[in-house]
Amino acid sequence: MRNTIRQSLRSQRQRLVLDERIEASRTLADGVIHSHFFTASQHIAAYFPHDGEVSPAPILEKAWTLGKQCYLPVIDCIKQNRMHFVRYEPCDPLLPNSLGILEPKAHQKNITVDELDLILLPVVAFDKRGYRLGMGGGYYDRLLAQFKSLETSGRPRLIGLAYEFQHVITLPEEDWDIPLDAVATDHTLHVFH
Repeated sequence: MRNTIRQSLRSQRQRLVLDERIEASRTLADGVIHSHFFTASQHIAAYFPHDGEVSPAPILEKAWTLGKQCYLPVIDCIKQNRMHFVRYEPCDPLLPNSLGILEPKAHQKNITVDELDLILLPVVAFDKRGYRLGMGGGYYDRLLAQFKSLETSGRPRLIGLAYEFQHVITLPEEDWDIPLDAVATDHTLHVFH
């Protein structure tokens, strides 16, 4: 079922034209920027959009103007199924990784996940409980697994970025899934906790 949902919504997302993606990214940025999740955060992790994903660029631009520090994921060269976050500034060069996704050079300053205040995650689908379906590689699942047993106050806030059509009634839940605190879409900010 997860693969069927993933394929259907990825296909719908890929059919969006660039102007629709840009407008959705700008619209959802307002919801994030005016949220307590963003205003209370100094260290913010995001991602470089791929496969029609909503772009966090307007959020990062606002974060930089406010003096916040931003980070992007980098796939570990030794452990290909792991990723970590490195500091990212507007003029830093980006290189494609093994999946063809742009990322900063790995020698930039790393940050541990527990030092982050906010993580903006890409979403293929999300449900009314805050559970997220990703691309299927498990990178974020493995990264966030360390927070499974912690109260939400002991981990970074997690906000998914998606188009409203990616909102489904319910997703099959796996043992490793961690619900998001919120999902920002081109229609609203869905808050789950």
